[in-house]
Amino acid sequence: MCEKPSISRYRAGCKCHDCKEIGRKSNSERDRKIPRLPVEPLVSKFTDQDFLKKYGSSLKAWETSGVHVFKVDEICCSMGFHPYEIYGEDWFLITLRGSKEE
Repeated sequence: MCEKPSISRYRAGCKCHDCKEIGRKSNSERDRKIPRLPVEPLVSKFTDQDFLKKYGSSLKAWETSGVHVFKVDEICCSMGFHPYEIYGEDWFLITLRGSKEE
């Protein structure tokens, strides 16, 4: 363990093995809690070359795990749309409540 731990048991920016491992675990736990949406509505709406060139390498991963709501918002806004225009009511159900099932 790091010689100068903080309240969270590791120091942000510390390069020791323990601090990096604890930081990696907490990041992946936080990442799993972020709501995701299916990628199909994005692909069906944005079939132009700019979209495929910019996000083509990520599409395969998104097909299996979904797209973070933050990334959906970023993509839609960059293409001149509000996410509601692409996902409809699902956008508000997921972003306001955290998941569709609730």
